[in-house]
Amino acid sequence: AERFRTDIQRMERVQKVAGGSVAFAFDRGTIRAPGGRSTEVCELEIELVSGSSAAVIATARKWVQRHGLWIDVVNKALRGSLVADGLIVAPVAKGVKPKLHEAMSADEMLRAITSTCLGQILRNTSALANDLAEPQHVHLARVGMRKLRSVLRELGHLSPAVQPEWADRLGEFFARLGAARDRDVLADLLPTIVAAGGPEFTLPVAAATDAGDVARDPAFTLLVLDLMEYAHGAPLPAQEGDLPVRDLVAAELRRLHRHTLRGHAEFAGLEEEAQHSVRKELKRLRYVAELTAGLFPRKQVAAYVKALAPAQDALGALNDLVVARDTLAAHAAAGTPEAWFGAGWAAAQIPRAARACVRPLAAASAAPRYWRSTR
Repeated sequence: AERFRTDIQRMERVQKVAGGSVAFAFDRGTIRAPGGRSTEVCELEIELVSGSSAAVIATARKWVQRHGLWIDVVNKALRGSLVADGLIVAPVAKGVKPKLHEAMSADEMLRAITSTCLGQILRNTSALANDLAEPQHVHLARVGMRKLRSVLRELGHLSPAVQPEWADRLGEFFARLGAARDRDVLADLLPTIVAAGGPEFTLPVAAATDAGDVARDPAFTLLVLDLMEYAHGAPLPAQEGDLPVRDLVAAELRRLHRHTLRGHAEFAGLEEEAQHSVRKELKRLRYVAELTAGLFPRKQVAAYVKALAPAQDALGALNDLVVARDTLAAHAAAGTPEAWFGAGWAAAQIPRAARACVRPLAAASAAPRYWRSTR
């Protein structure tokens, strides 16, 4: 049986550019399914005909700057399937581990990790850009950004080809999507607040930039193109005298573990900003461990990451309460007095939630360091 059909007009052109030649294919039309469901298609494909892959990236940059295009990995087949099934939400993309091996140079490792993280980011931001998303797409797009940012920040110095500004630019879009994520967290907490005796009320319409606008932002697309160019470029070989990549990563993991978990016993008494820093550092430690797992015995890495999970969950619960308190207090001050109860309720839960982090942080600190046996 026919599930869907495409009615597309394509205009094609091959053009010589610096570094090779590329083919342009401009597609415009409609995808229709039985029952009257349909979706419009308007996309430009830029493909390499000859030369370096950098020719495609450079060409795409010009078109993004000129016409405000964005990268979209939701292809016609997936769109057709969604239309045929009557769905309005694309599948979410979870992360996968990059394929690493000990013979790699540090730069080759970083390119492989960058490519893997971009896959998760783009599959979720494409759903956002196409208005085919739900809150989980925002969350997993941010997870992909945080993973890549963690690796670039903690390991980027191992390759001269990595630009320090990439991590900062990723942080800007991570923060912009955070406004949407905070609202989703608050929506999840509201039933608990009402059950505790608080009044029911509707959250005001979000004034923050829509997540889809972030995904369609040309500045975000240009950053992705920079990262794609790095990920698919020729790796730099290891230099004479360089330590094996596994030893280089082991040294960074040792430093991260020591720095993140050194003061776990005093966590409950720290200032909120310091507590939040511990949460961010623990996430960076976990993501670096996960993304470099291919260099170490996998079972040992999995056991270590599993030991970090309870601490990360406890720190996440604490952060959700802080976000709820601050957001609800802002809503109350802006003219929604019903939000004061929720702000007070969240504030009352914070000290206990902070104390609940101490024990799992201690367990994470005692987790076996699998990187000790690298030599």
